[in-house]
Amino acid sequence: GIDLKLAMKRLGNNFVLLGRILKKFKDNYSGITDELRELIDNGDFEGAKKLSHTVKGVAGNIAATDLQKATSNLETVIKLGEDEDYEDSILRFQVALEQVMESVAIIEKVKN
Repeated sequence: GIDLKLAMKRLGNNFVLLGRILKKFKDNYSGITDELRELIDNGDFEGAKKLSHTVKGVAGNIAATDLQKATSNLETVIKLGEDEDYEDSILRFQVALEQVMESVAIIEKVKN
């Protein structure tokens, strides 16, 4: 999920700001796995690489370290063009993303 301690440190312990950032993350990236799959299935590897790179950066910013690692792996697989590894990498990405989304839901409940 999210390393809450690290995320809070990065945001000067501003829980309200963290809540806003995580809501925006959820709104922008909840369907990202399907979007990545579609790009890869359509042979748009450059688009998939750019999108995975963006998600990797955002994951780092919100201290979603497992998602950042999974996204980094996916980005590497896309760059290398290792077709047989796409699905495994996307599944790892999806699991990590789901964990982050579960963390966001918990944080939203605590915040409200």
